[in-house]
Amino acid sequence: MIRQIAIGIGSNQGDRKDSIRKALRLLPFEIQSISSIFESDALLPEGAPLHWDQPFFNLVVLARTALSPIECLESLKKLEVKIGRVERERWAPRVIDLDLLWCEGVQMTTTRLTLPHPGIVDRPFVLLPFAQVAPHLVIGDLSFKNSHNAKTLRDLARKYAHLDPGEVPFRTRRTSESLIKIVGVLNATPDSFSHTSGDQGLAKIRSLLSSGIDVIDIGGESTRPGAVAVSESEEWARISPVIETIQDELRLQTSEGSLTKVKISIDTRHSKVAERALELGVDWINDVAGLRDSEMARLASHSSAKWVVMHSLSVPPLPDETIAPSKCPIETIGNWVMSTLKKLEQKGIALDRVIFDPGIGFGKTPEQNLEIISRMSELRWLRVEWLLGYSRKSFMAKFSKVPASDRGLETSLISSRLAAQGFDGIDYLRVHDVEMNSRAIAYGAYQGPL
Repeated sequence: MIRQIAIGIGSNQGDRKDSIRKALRLLPFEIQSISSIFESDALLPEGAPLHWDQPFFNLVVLARTALSPIECLESLKKLEVKIGRVERERWAPRVIDLDLLWCEGVQMTTTRLTLPHPGIVDRPFVLLPFAQVAPHLVIGDLSFKNSHNAKTLRDLARKYAHLDPGEVPFRTRRTSESLIKIVGVLNATPDSFSHTSGDQGLAKIRSLLSSGIDVIDIGGESTRPGAVAVSESEEWARISPVIETIQDELRLQTSEGSLTKVKISIDTRHSKVAERALELGVDWINDVAGLRDSEMARLASHSSAKWVVMHSLSVPPLPDETIAPSKCPIETIGNWVMSTLKKLEQKGIALDRVIFDPGIGFGKTPEQNLEIISRMSELRWLRVEWLLGYSRKSFMAKFSKVPASDRGLETSLISSRLAAQGFDGIDYLRVHDVEMNSRAIAYGAYQGPL
């Protein structure tokens, strides 16, 4: 029997958003809807140590499953351990907290599980996100149909609507936080419209590092349509000083007491360049050729770095070489991922180090690019990390007449729309204008889901 269930997810230790993203990617259920992120003070017992008082990020997931409630509970507890939760005192800070809140048609009370969860109504950090994904659910009769004697979750949540954030229990407040992380583009290519160098380049680096960015992606060879290939030595000559400058800036920030988590990524299809970058200690290799090079695959198998594997039919892309119109682009990308996962496993490449990129603009028509962007949630079942790079790309000419260098607005509108859809399985957005897209993502995250 297929039932609908609701799961509460919380974290108040370590990288809260990263832990929640992992949980969403690994949940063994068919996800239907995910709430916005709500932040709240921790629920603590009297006399709790001061260091336990760390704010939570909370959200609620609506899903479907054929598992029994007890089987759901066991799956959630195993997932908590997999993500890194360790047994501590009750109410102590935790990397992840997964609670089964409700199961369609089920009322039960046992020593292990009570359904519906007894804390739903009195804990706004549960009620508010739950009401967002299931506003018409009536907990009392376990029905999605309203009645004269029962209140929907939306009705119950209204008691907090006119309160100031500080007056809501546990200071529960909806945030503009998004689970999507930003990868900022830093080009060291003289033929690129976003090229930076010299003092301008240093200013760009400092601006990126202060923007709250998660990853800086350095490129030394343009892969836009019609771009001229460069030698590995030339590519390395362009990017190596940039790597060293960023590392110097990060060391300076650390010496000044600033804790930074910015990762350095190298955008390359050449194994020699990737190898030298790894020797300098970069965190990611963004392989636009999708591990076609056997030497690149060898590097990936012997490295601890993250590896972005992109789908492409050719690099640089050829205008006439695209996915056949008779084929579904989402199905094509899904089949490519499954085939690639098998190859990665055979080569001994740890799958938790791999990020997939559907390759917007590489071997797809403008219509196919737009379809992939809008249907990324349909690839969530693959349970892999995704990076999406659409910034300023040529498919935007379908709805914009401005040149590529001026498509920052169009890019940020797409970013905002993706954020408004909630966590659709997209982990990273690769963009040129970090500040504009960060603002757009925050707006989108706060606006949706409604």
